[in-house]
Amino acid sequence: MKTASFHPARLATVAAAGLLILTACGGTAESLPAAASAEPAAAADPAEDTSTSDSAVFDSSYVHEISVEFDTTEYLAVVDTYSQTGEKEWIEATVTIDGTTYENVGLRLKGNSSLFGLSTDGTSTTGGVSVESPEDLPWLIRLDKYVDDQNHDGVVDLVVRANNTETSLNEAVALDLLEAAGLAAQDAIAVRFSVNGGQESLRLVIEHPDDVWMEENLDGDGALYKAESTGDYTYRGDDPDSYDEVFDQEAGDDNADLTPLIDFLDFVNNSDDVTFAAEIGNWLDTDSFATYLAMQDLIDNFDDIDGPGNNSYLYYDPDAGQLTVVPWDHNLAFGVTNAGG
Repeated sequence: MKTASFHPARLATVAAAGLLILTACGGTAESLPAAASAEPAAAADPAEDTSTSDSAVFDSSYVHEISVEFDTTEYLAVVDTYSQTGEKEWIEATVTIDGTTYENVGLRLKGNSSLFGLSTDGTSTTGGVSVESPEDLPWLIRLDKYVDDQNHDGVVDLVVRANNTETSLNEAVALDLLEAAGLAAQDAIAVRFSVNGGQESLRLVIEHPDDVWMEENLDGDGALYKAESTGDYTYRGDDPDSYDEVFDQEAGDDNADLTPLIDFLDFVNNSDDVTFAAEIGNWLDTDSFATYLAMQDLIDNFDDIDGPGNNSYLYYDPDAGQLTVVPWDHNLAFGVTNAGG
């Protein structure tokens, strides 16, 4: 077995990415979240919703409101667990979305570098977030975590994103451009976000790549895998247990496993150059990947599939027998750095 690790730049040789930039630049960013104002704008007529999601939750024509209530002792306990072990535990919360309240909602921290240094002892050393300001932390809201089928207009998962800017406009623009280029991106909305009746913070909330999102954006019945920040793209043998903390299946066929992904890693890492060049198109949607690479350069996002966060999802289409790279995590697009202030 070869010891050389998979470097995504190798795949760039299979397509003319430069030409795809020209195609991508033809799009516009019409569905940007509105900036927060003193009073929320009236909701647009559903017929005028610019969101590509089937749910009105992601109507980006006005600033939404999400408030969260949870037990402070439980909150401090999960922060303490995270700071000591890196594990992100769930707590139960009451969540109100645009006036509709849901009980027994799952809530957990979400992020990696954006949470670095967070503890009950003080402030994060990177993004400046603090345990004393939960309204500024990144969260995953799961409405059906404890109540079966609980949803808000069909949506069960919401991601409250971290950003080192006051508006998160860089990620909102990046997601619109990725979508304009024909990639499966996430819809985004601006939100007034508050915790336990505290002050509101302007946050960007986006779709979570779950089963609902996969069905709407990828039109398939395959499997969606997430590359973990603790992993890489090396081939570790055919035992799925060897990929614990490397890849997780996030959505798709409950009967699926990591086999398609492991076979792909075997090919990428262990094929000779001639075989790789001749057969890569059988394993990977190279047109989509070339567009992805071009767009990451265009939006100046170093924290992509080849960046320090290993940020991407991979979708396996059983009909085509191919994997597709799915964009994820663009809070550092357009030159934003992961540093406080």
